[in-house]
Amino acid sequence: IKAFKALPINPKIFTSGGEYGVPRVEKRKSTVFKEFKLRTAATKSTSRKSLIPKEGKPAPFKAKPFNAKMFEVAPKIAKASAPLTQPRSPDLKTKNLVHKFIKEAKPEPAPKTAPAKKLGEHRGPTIPREFRLATERRGKAYEEDWKERVEQKMQEMEQRMRPVARPMPRFKPRKEREEVIKVTEPEPF
Repeated sequence: IKAFKALPINPKIFTSGGEYGVPRVEKRKSTVFKEFKLRTAATKSTSRKSLIPKEGKPAPFKAKPFNAKMFEVAPKIAKASAPLTQPRSPDLKTKNLVHKFIKEAKPEPAPKTAPAKKLGEHRGPTIPREFRLATERRGKAYEEDWKERVEQKMQEMEQRMRPVARPMPRFKPRKEREEVIKVTEPEPF
C-alpha cells in the first residue's frame, strides 16, 4: 500500500476572507429620501413672500369702487297673459277612415241557438269527449312514415343479400402459332 500524500494548499485560501471561487456580492446601501423640488412649491413660496413686505408690515388694502345700482329695486315687468292651450287630437287620415267604417258597419243578425232552459231544470250527465289534438295527428303521421321507411330499408337489404349470378364471359378462340421457334444454342465466347 502506498503512503497517502496530500496536494499542496493554495496560499490564496488563507489570504482571502472566504471569497475564494465565487465572488461575494456586496449589499447595497439603503436609499436616502430627498425632498422633491417642484415648480408649484416654488411659485407658492414666491407669491406668499410678495404679499408680505420686507419690513414686516402688511400691504395696504385696496378695494374696488362700490356699485350703487346693486341696491336699487328693479321694476317688475308684467307678463302678458296668453290664453291657455286647448288640447285637441291630431288630424290623422286614419281618424276619418274609422268614422267611415263605423257609419257603413251594419249589425250582424244574432246566431240561432237552442232556447235557453229555465233555471233549476236538470240537463242530464255530462258526456266526456276525446280530445283531438293536432300534435297527436302529426305524431301518428310521422310514425306511419317512419314504419314505411323501415320496411323499404329491410326490402333493400333482402335484395342485396340475394346472390346474383353474373353471365359467363365470352372469349374469342385462341389461335395457336403455326411457326416453330428455334431453340437458341449456346455459343462459346
